[in-house]
Amino acid sequence: MKKKNPSDNKMNRLDQSLIVHTALDLIQEEGIDKLTMRRLAQKLDVKGASLYWHIQDKNELLSLVAEEICKRIQFPDEQLPWEEQLLEFSKRCRDTYLQIHNSVHVLVETPPTTPYRMQLIDKINRLFELAGFKKEDIFSASWMLNNYICSFILDEYRLTKMESDVDVPDLEREFYFGIDVLVNGFRNKLMERDIRE
Repeated sequence: MKKKNPSDNKMNRLDQSLIVHTALDLIQEEGIDKLTMRRLAQKLDVKGASLYWHIQDKNELLSLVAEEICKRIQFPDEQLPWEEQLLEFSKRCRDTYLQIHNSVHVLVETPPTTPYRMQLIDKINRLFELAGFKKEDIFSASWMLNNYICSFILDEYRLTKMESDVDVPDLEREFYFGIDVLVNGFRNKLMERDIRE
């Protein structure tokens, strides 16, 4: 009886989900710049060509990793006032991005075209619409919120790598200070428009 090749078992268990989760592990351990299809194949202990049965290329891989990251962000209770929803959503984003190290690097390098990621964007846009923003201002408000969260977390990654003798501020406090300023700014923008009209 012919013995099974151990590599056959690896090929049988290889699927898109395993590839994506392994890529996410590598990004957390080594950073997005070190992620290559060759390195990923080594980590999975398979031949590089076998990955392409499940993933078209590195760009698709990163988009799928970004989707996996976004799936871990749960949207807040939609019955809450819009300001509280924004605060809670921002908190959940920060918690997720810190839990999954280097995750923001993936998000800023990939277009928001995957289903759950688009769903999050749509929910934020609807939230600003319910708050009273006009159509032409919804994109600007949503973009500003996303840019603040991602930029802050990128700084947070950098600051946490610094030597222990460097005076690092209370990053959680600083994050919420900025979010409060943004939410108050959004509220004031709506009030100014109502006064003008």
